[in-house]
Amino acid sequence: MRKVLGVLAMLTVAGCVSSGTKVTADQMATLEKGKSTYTEVVSRLGQPTAVSTMANGGKVAVYSFTTASADAASYIPVVGLFAGGATAHGSTVTMTFNAAGVLADYQTTETNVKTHTGL
Repeated sequence: MRKVLGVLAMLTVAGCVSSGTKVTADQMATLEKGKSTYTEVVSRLGQPTAVSTMANGGKVAVYSFTTASADAASYIPVVGLFAGGATAHGSTVTMTFNAAGVLADYQTTETNVKTHTGL
């Protein structure tokens, strides 16, 4: 029985994946609208996931992070075809910088997605 539980635990851990740059509330608290610069933000948070340059010379920097894990039922032969699935959580921080490179505004978005398999 212990071996079975050990194998299930390993499969559960093996079914997790994450991608991107996670930005925490503590990190966001160190940034000030109208004061923090693009260079400071990149220094503190790392390179953004995506950067867009606006017509006025400003920038929009996006930091996104996603983590996903398969449900335990997904690993059970045959049962996984009908009762399997996955859960994903995402967080995105979108920052707008003016033409001088100063943080003008930001917004955060959280997403939760649950998928199901089934024939």
